[in-house]
Amino acid sequence: MAGKAVQNDLPTVPLPDIIDNVPLYLVPRVITDQIQTKGVTIAYIELRRGAGGCFTITVYVFPRRVYRRTAVHAEGGVTRV
Repeated sequence: MAGKAVQNDLPTVPLPDIIDNVPLYLVPRVITDQIQTKGVTIAYIELRRGAGGCFTITVYVFPRRVYRRTAVHAEGGVTRV
């Protein structure tokens, strides 16, 4: 039987990446850059207004998922490859 991909046991809680003191005119650019660099690992983005018209952007990302190949034996045993 062919092998199948098995996901590593990683936490499913998103991890925060905080960017402080972003002026209003740069908020769209910073969010665009974060989406381009982090891509599909983004869970959600939080935007908070701070003092002096600056904002704090928190990007929550899922940990990178790593898949392993496993070989499934006819006897029912599994060997990691």
